Amino acid sequence: MSLVVGQISLKVDLKDSQVDDFTCTESRINFQATGRGASGSQDYGFTLELFGNISPDECKFTTSDARVDISLKKVTPSWWPQLCPPGTEKLHFLKIDFDKWKSGEDETESDEEKARLDDQRDILADYPDVLQRLQTQELGYRKEQGKKVYLALYNLLQFVGFLYIVTVLGLRLARDGHEATHEAYEAVGKAFKFCQLMQFLEVLHPMFGYTKGGVLAPLMQTTGRAVVLFLAIDTDERVQRLTIVAYLFLVWAIVELVRYPHYLMRLVGVHVAQLEWLRYTLWIPLYPLGALYETLVLLRAAEFMEATDRFAVRLPNKWNVTFDMALAIRIYVLVAILPGVSYLMSMMQKARRKRLRSRVHVAQLEWLRYTLWIPLYPLGALYETLVLLRAAEFMEATDRFAVRLPNKWNVTFDMALAIRIYVLVAILPGVSYLMSMMQKARRKRLRSRSKKLA
Repeated sequence: MSLVVGQISLKVDLKDSQVDDFTCTESRINFQATGRGASGSQDYGFTLELFGNISPDECKFTTSDARVDISLKKVTPSWWPQLCPPGTEKLHFLKIDFDKWKSGEDETESDEEKARLDDQRDILADYPDVLQRLQTQELGYRKEQGKKVYLALYNLLQFVGFLYIVTVLGLRLARDGHEATHEAYEAVGKAFKFCQLMQFLEVLHPMFGYTKGGVLAPLMQTTGRAVVLFLAIDTDERVQRLTIVAYLFLVWAIVELVRYPHYLMRLVGVHVAQLEWLRYTLWIPLYPLGALYETLVLLRAAEFMEATDRFAVRLPNKWNVTFDMALAIRIYVLVAILPGVSYLMSMMQKARRKRLRSRVHVAQLEWLRYTLWIPLYPLGALYETLVLLRAAEFMEATDRFAVRLPNKWNVTFDMALAIRIYVLVAILPGVSYLMSMMQKARRKRLRSRSKKLA
């Protein structure tokens, strides 16, 4: 069903149909036909009471193998908010055809009618709010909203996945040290494979109009990572235990921990300057580092394949062909990874210039100046306290820097005790005072900066 200013278009999904009755009055239409529909081959029919008056003599229908198209001419060209009168029960089979929203022209209309309709203003421009309301009534949501909800859920899911990966790797490295790098794939391999497979959707998003941009960049990045993950790492336990794999996973995941929240904020219309700066700056060290790690992993995997003749086809065989996967991987490194990362970095550089050109770069440095202290000041105070208390223990054990009675000055002094008192009366209150001052400065500086950017 399509409502336009001058006419109404109805589509009846009835295949191989034969219309038995089509009767129109000024406010009602009656339709009876035989054909193959949702309930199989049988008789179908309906009667519609209309919101306004139509011209019975100018109402017509056309049949095809797949459907019946009905065109109703309004007596007075005007906008109808609905097809049936108020209070009429909504018919379950009536759906708005939004594809015909802008124009209700039929291919059989006369040239004069087409010219008249061409002179009319576009109904979408006249009634955009009505279109949105009708889409919400028919579908429960607008099409654009559906895309946004899907993309928001996708970005959120990917962010949670990569956050899990970084958290697990970080905790294991903090607990087990270097030994944890050999178990990185065992710890997060399944999660990484899931997130990596999900990233192939990013190749489809621009193809189906869900996102802007080209297909080549996400295809190159996603395919390149998949080759390393599924061909080089997943197929060989010796590669999985390489230390470099843990660092590669961290580099990949850290990039995504910034990228997906940035996309999510843009979807909901929230601009976070610091997040945008990180999105278009972190790639500068991480892309080359990731390419280096990928190259090292692939070359190491090629060595293992060459030693065991894995994934290789040797002569003689019934196909009379030969193939060496180790050689193929080395060629791939030369012709794909090195040129590929150069292309991706050039694309990111262009995007960075475009997105950050109008930004004041000092703002990011100022944000770092008034934000990094939040974790580092307490951490520094903790380390200072631990060092001083440990030094006090050593001094107490050796009586170093201590003055004991009897002596010519008739005084006593214990440096270990003095250090402990200093920790209590200076470091703890001092760091609290400094943090309160920094917090005031942060509020003052960043608030004024955000007003200027706005």
